[in-house]
Amino acid sequence: MMVSEGTKEKVWCLIRPSLKAGKIETYRIMGTGFFISENKFITAYHALNDSAFGKHEKEYDNNYIILQNIAGDRMKITLQEDKIEYFPDKDLTSIIFDKKFIYLETETNVKEGEKVTNLGFPSKNAKNIIVIDTKNGLSIKKVEKQEGTIFKIKTNFLCEEKNQKSKVRIQKAIVTNYSTEKGFSGGPLLNEQGKVIGMVSRRYADALKSMVSISINEIAMLPHPFS
Repeated sequence: MMVSEGTKEKVWCLIRPSLKAGKIETYRIMGTGFFISENKFITAYHALNDSAFGKHEKEYDNNYIILQNIAGDRMKITLQEDKIEYFPDKDLTSIIFDKKFIYLETETNVKEGEKVTNLGFPSKNAKNIIVIDTKNGLSIKKVEKQEGTIFKIKTNFLCEEKNQKSKVRIQKAIVTNYSTEKGFSGGPLLNEQGKVIGMVSRRYADALKSMVSISINEIAMLPHPFS
């Protein structure tokens, strides 16, 4: 599926920078995210939670995360300044911003067999996606995509991983016929019309060649879904 530049500009990369003398020296891609309304941003909980802001890693001693898109729009988020809400049981984090942003249109109707595309920033390709420019800022060169079809719409999806404190329970999960990679988590799952039908969560634990997304239907049932 062809993805317009306008759509790509609505997809944001979550970046954890490493600073030296106040300037960005290196970085790490945490995941992907997008706006579902003019001020409501969502991403995966396992990509953005309290621990992402910690100083426990020597090489990442800052206390903020950068959100940036290919258009060059950039902002910092911190635990103290931003309205962050966590839904670990849905693997979802949401942030309310005071400013208004362009956002992706959503669609609640989904069916098995329809073609889908997800967008994001796979960590393994970080050097080809992000560069530190001459002014010591970050520049995003491209948004990558994966595509296939909806293999199954699964109800009451449950995932419990050893390294997670809570179980992920999704009432309506969209399972694709292809898998995903680290860095795509939190990104949009789009239908052929370019509308968001879900948010990418994880690989399907029972079949590593599949991917699980939480449906927009379920996101809409959470508190303050579109603010």
